[in-house]
Amino acid sequence: MKNRYSFPPRIHIDKTTPERETTGLFGMNAKFRILAFLASGAVFLSANDLVAQENDRLTRSSAEEQLFELDVAYRAAPGDDENRRAYAKMLYALGNVWEANDVIAPLAAKASSGADDILMGARVAYLVGAYDRAEVLYERLKTLSPSGSEMHVEALEGLMLVYYQTNRYELARGIEIPGSGTRSLLTFMKKFEGEPHQVEWIGSERVARIPMINDYTQPGALPLFRLEVNGHEVEFILDTGGDRLYIDEEVAAKVGIRSIHERRTRYAYTGGEYVSEPLGVAESVTMGEVRMINVPVVVAKWKALGLTSDGVITTQMLKQFLSTIDYDAGELVLREREGRVRENFLASLGGNPVRMPFWMSSTHLMYTKGSLNGRDGLNVFMDSGLASSMPLVILDETVEELGISDTKVDIDGTDYYWVPIETHGIGPLTRGETQALGNVFVEENAYDSAGFFRDVLVSHQYLKHFGSWTIDFETMSYYFPEDSRIRAASSISTCFQCREP
Repeated sequence: MKNRYSFPPRIHIDKTTPERETTGLFGMNAKFRILAFLASGAVFLSANDLVAQENDRLTRSSAEEQLFELDVAYRAAPGDDENRRAYAKMLYALGNVWEANDVIAPLAAKASSGADDILMGARVAYLVGAYDRAEVLYERLKTLSPSGSEMHVEALEGLMLVYYQTNRYELARGIEIPGSGTRSLLTFMKKFEGEPHQVEWIGSERVARIPMINDYTQPGALPLFRLEVNGHEVEFILDTGGDRLYIDEEVAAKVGIRSIHERRTRYAYTGGEYVSEPLGVAESVTMGEVRMINVPVVVAKWKALGLTSDGVITTQMLKQFLSTIDYDAGELVLREREGRVRENFLASLGGNPVRMPFWMSSTHLMYTKGSLNGRDGLNVFMDSGLASSMPLVILDETVEELGISDTKVDIDGTDYYWVPIETHGIGPLTRGETQALGNVFVEENAYDSAGFFRDVLVSHQYLKHFGSWTIDFETMSYYFPEDSRIRAASSISTCFQCREP
């Protein structure tokens, strides 16, 4: 029973800025939550008679109701900046980030734009991967805002994240953010020498295939891969909920990871307690026919706490490629992100692959749209590293929204619970009955501290059923095979995990 309820090495929604309280759309402290963004004077919901009391908490249901009225007001007077601003911010709160981007972009681009509009435009551009536009807007905000002001700090932190995503760490040396909780990441970037994540292809094909070396179909099992770090053979799991390459502290000492900084953070597997972690550099990481040079690394206390792999392949590693987790073939495939190799692969998907957009917050947290129990439009955190027999992690607020609080079942000997789910999925890929694990996130206010709702986490035990999952960071799109809809539909009438374990 214990192995069946093994858990991921973290459910921590912002590991790269562990020393600050998570901030939302306008940089406000997480304790204010979404409603404070919407009820503040900068949001102008009063124009629509929708001002809420700051001590109340916005729910998804109430936000969706308000969005309808805001949509009507916006379409009736699209030239009214107040209506446009309020509409964009409610879209953002609901995770409709692409629509929010379209609505706020004209306001943010105006020469006369205020700081609030520029910041929102920059934030949303960052989420959808439009890093060039985000950088321009953050630069404008930096110039516009008095030095040391909250908006000036927001601009500097935004620029730091843009430089991080675009592998231009050296530009961080020109940033000073007094009192900022992002100092761990900023200091690491400043101390980092050379260009991170340099890619060297060993073969002319510019495709690397790394076999899965375990039986990933077992309950709670995650795909395991053999690779080399600094010339030493290691075995890493795959986890898209992680940021930089993770490596166990004992393994790091063995392979010669060079430490350049340290941070404090916390995880589910540390019981929510803060631990110190060295931040370092791997000279090389070889995965099949590709070698990465100068790779940022997090050194974690891993095996000493009972975890068995040597480390973790994470989102920032996958982000350097057009990456496919091919469950049917039992391999991770890394392709060149641009050019002929990319074009040939996309053509090979056939005429009707399942494509869905995603967005990415913080340094690595990927989200897309999905559904639970027929409730569409939910924000789904795509974290492949949940080491559990269950495919989902659900938030308490989502349990309440779905009206299933009375179905909670406590898991003996843990702080976790599970609830039965009738249907679940992302995009059009809706599967049948399953279970969702609850009370896993270690942060307070994990549901809405980012400024948009986090409704549910989807992991490996869901993704493995669709044959393959491709992550395209060039267009911020996921691809699944043509037959994925059929695979999903076949599960609707068959209960795989609906009984109590």
